[in-house]
Amino acid sequence: MIYRALGKTELEVSVVGLRGWSERPDEWAAPAVNANEVISAVQTALELGVNYVEVSAGRSVGAGDEAVARALAGAHGRVYVAGMCGTGDGGRIGRREQIIQQCEDGLRRLRIERFDVFFCRWPEVAAPMPEVIEALGRLRERGEAGIVGLSHYAYEHVSEARRAGVVQVVRSSLNVLERDDGHDLIPYCQEHGLAVIAGDPFCHGLLSGNFTGTTAATGGSTKVFRSGRFDANVAAAQRLSAIAAEGGMTLRQLALAWALGQSGVTSTVTAAARPSEVREQTTALGRTIPEEIGGRIDDTLSERDRQLDR
Repeated sequence: MIYRALGKTELEVSVVGLRGWSERPDEWAAPAVNANEVISAVQTALELGVNYVEVSAGRSVGAGDEAVARALAGAHGRVYVAGMCGTGDGGRIGRREQIIQQCEDGLRRLRIERFDVFFCRWPEVAAPMPEVIEALGRLRERGEAGIVGLSHYAYEHVSEARRAGVVQVVRSSLNVLERDDGHDLIPYCQEHGLAVIAGDPFCHGLLSGNFTGTTAATGGSTKVFRSGRFDANVAAAQRLSAIAAEGGMTLRQLALAWALGQSGVTSTVTAAARPSEVREQTTALGRTIPEEIGGRIDDTLSERDRQLDR
């Protein structure tokens, strides 16, 4: 396993982490969650040195989260547990009190005293940024959260939170098909010493190897699924799969190697549901994408962008 410092904090995290919840729109691209397999996957990950796991905060969570929580029951102290506010309970969070309540609910459910890392996740957290900042600061002061961060927020929100002295880690949607954060957010984080976790290296399932091209998209509010973009992104993913195979990799391995090779990225996090998926992903560690393969990846995305501009 490879470990990297989480920004300017004292934590060193594995470059591949796991998350528990099943979040749309990748549900349609993945097999149904089997609790026993998820537990085995988490145990395999811990054996391989994974020490960073994300779970939903709040009372109501999915089968994937429950299975991860069960697998972590005897692992506290060996793994950093990150709570994610804005998943699992439904509805939008509009007040600082709801953020604090979700954190407390998650701690009770997991039977732990604090989250090592705690995120607020846009767009489910709709509270104004000053209230988000105040809530995260209060959780730190009370010892219920160690390190705090923002997930899927835009550059301007992250800069506002950093100026207030709160945010220490940012969770980004950066992946091979979605590179926008690489233009402003990630360079900003590099400049100011903020850790970056690539939270969706498989692009909502399109780069997971599970998508066959026959399943209708259900994530219409997500950029890659919007009308006029979906077909172009599916075609690009299929070309990337062929490029990966020619380079002796699976599509998952290519996607992870690409994300971990981006300047400023500390770690990735995936929703592996089987021990075999965990082993496949960890074999991507230490791989570098050859220049020729990297050029073909860039050409594929350039062609995708040309199609979208027509």
